[in-house]
Amino acid sequence: MSAILRKIIFIGFCLFGNIASTQTLDWVNQYSSSVEEYIRDIAIDHQTNCYVVGNFRGTLDLDPALGVHNVISHDLNDDDFFITKFDSTGALDWGFKIGDSLSQAAVEIELIN
Repeated sequence: MSAILRKIIFIGFCLFGNIASTQTLDWVNQYSSSVEEYIRDIAIDHQTNCYVVGNFRGTLDLDPALGVHNVISHDLNDDDFFITKFDSTGALDWGFKIGDSLSQAAVEIELIN
């Protein structure tokens, strides 16, 4: 896999609207880390906020805008995972990582409204 492809963590296409009608693209985000990253699951709540979970190694900037919200994995040999919440415009609301000296993995996210 090329270095550019490894640096792309997330391109989020949040499509809203009735399934029977034409859907429109509301926003797109792209992220990168210093080593490896991938999305495991995405969920959207009733207020059209978007939640993303995934795994990463190295340093990961969770803020796709001009701001910086870096999280750093415990080491480069084991995965840590992250959780982020974006509002309906695609702006980062919050994000954090979970990890220790062992490998941590996110599998899915389930919202209870």
